[in-house]
Amino acid sequence: DVSHYVKENSALDREALTRGTSVYLADRVIPMLPEVLSNGICSLNPGVDRLTMTCECEINSLGETVSHKIFSSVINSKYRLTYHEVNSFFAKKTSFENKKLEKMLLEMLELSEIIRKFKKNQGYIDFEISESKIIINDKGKTIDIRPKERLESEILIEDFMVRANEVVANHVEKNNLSFIYRVHDKPDIERIINLKNVIKTLKINAKIPENPKPKEFSKAVEKIKESRFDDFMKIMMLRTMSKAEYSPSNIGHFGLASKSYSHFTSPIRRYPDLIAHRMIKEYFFLYNKNKSSHFGELLPAVSERSSIAEQKAVQLERKVADIKKAEFYENFLGKKFKGTIVSVMKFGFFVEFPNKVGGLVHISSLMSGRYKLSKNGYSLTDGKKVYTIGDEVNVIITSVSKKEGKIDLVISEFH
Repeated sequence: DVSHYVKENSALDREALTRGTSVYLADRVIPMLPEVLSNGICSLNPGVDRLTMTCECEINSLGETVSHKIFSSVINSKYRLTYHEVNSFFAKKTSFENKKLEKMLLEMLELSEIIRKFKKNQGYIDFEISESKIIINDKGKTIDIRPKERLESEILIEDFMVRANEVVANHVEKNNLSFIYRVHDKPDIERIINLKNVIKTLKINAKIPENPKPKEFSKAVEKIKESRFDDFMKIMMLRTMSKAEYSPSNIGHFGLASKSYSHFTSPIRRYPDLIAHRMIKEYFFLYNKNKSSHFGELLPAVSERSSIAEQKAVQLERKVADIKKAEFYENFLGKKFKGTIVSVMKFGFFVEFPNKVGGLVHISSLMSGRYKLSKNGYSLTDGKKVYTIGDEVNVIITSVSKKEGKIDLVISEFH
């Protein structure tokens, strides 16, 4: 219960609103709140009492929430487990030698699968996008880059958090009280048309409505998966989606197929979650529902600032990741790699490697002719040779700019 320690309009609160979110860089975290809170009194360390806010749900075998309670609580955590440890247990590679803990974990896994099936039936879209994991040594140097695993324990926590966020948002909305929502609009027609052009170019047989509902879009995605579901196709589908943002007005969350959605589960690292806790406490624990108008006045600015802060954090995280990736590939100048063309521009095309790192093949390096962008914008051709999004190509790294976080490539046959 971070809102117990961070009071409204205190110096801590104002700084948290300014930061908006914790920033997760390749080699460090810039926390939204001081570490004495984020890693101390507000962290669920094992064996110590912590003030918490609980959303307790009863979920039936169909995945429906049949009842729920939101209340102030104290939690004394008994175990600190890592994703790796739990994934290893689920894979039957290791044991915790604690029957009570193991039984609880298996029940959690069963519930997670029930919730996931329910959400998929609603139209939840899981693009299964994997990211790069940058491995850094004790001197701060990048020593390896691997695809980041997203296994059962990570998905399980995500399933539980999504359900808690939905229940909380729905609870407040039904009481007609001011609240901050995490909203995600449906894809606009132009992006849908672009995706239709991509799948047409790739000769994939799937129908996508131009004004889809979540379930219709989800069915189209599943149809595309049957033909092709490599990383390139995942990125193309993800680009079709609108950006999620914060708003005091609820329009639902298209990607999660949620009629009401909030961010409630991470008040240590996101300001919208912190103010959500503050509002819930006032409305339902202190019975000050008349404060709805007060929060209603604050929320438009808080939502906008939080959305902007989130985008700035994402941009910074990507920029630092690009720098660390370029640093790693300084060691591979002149080396050959296989990759996939993920986007095509007038000036060349971008190629991504299996570890989610990529670079640019500039049009000036294509020495066999005068290349032009096709009318649909998905290919470069000189009339004989064609480079199309989704093609696999062999490339050689010719230069790296660590400062700019850029990697330059040439097609291997032209090197």
